[in-house]
Amino acid sequence: AVVSTQSTGEQIEDEKKKREFKAQPLYETEGFQVDKNLSKACTKVVPFNISKPDAYEEKLRNQKERLEKENQDLAKMREFKAQYPHAIFEEPFVPVKDSRYCKVEEFNLHSERRGHERKKFDIELGEQRQNLELMKKQDEIEKERIDKEEVAELRKKLVHKANRVGEYKKQEYEDIS
Repeated sequence: AVVSTQSTGEQIEDEKKKREFKAQPLYETEGFQVDKNLSKACTKVVPFNISKPDAYEEKLRNQKERLEKENQDLAKMREFKAQYPHAIFEEPFVPVKDSRYCKVEEFNLHSERRGHERKKFDIELGEQRQNLELMKKQDEIEKERIDKEEVAELRKKLVHKANRVGEYKKQEYEDIS
């Protein structure tokens, strides 16, 4: 059980204070009048008429008129109306050749230009490869020459030492005759 330091009467007053409505009123409504012209009139109630005896007949009449008009239009369209044959008595149309529009100019296709560029590239690539092979051959020849010179120099510097001849058993041969 929790022991409270306040008396029960004080607790009840605190709770009442907490329950009170604390919001402030918006404004004083005294002296403020609502303009009746601004308010909208309510919708007028009109009875709903489901059956109109003339509506169906009017609809049929309109449909018949529309069909008759369409039929008349189609009949007019079907009628053949011959026109005066101008083309028979007049000269045929010959277009006028204007030099401004009929000039023939040279043109270069992109594929042709690209082909020429590719040929040049292939030639340059071949030359580079030949130069590379030539340089490799020259390097090999130079290395061989240097190796031969080094071997010759080493031979000159070497001091010849006599090696003793080994002793071997004499072999006897039998005459085969």
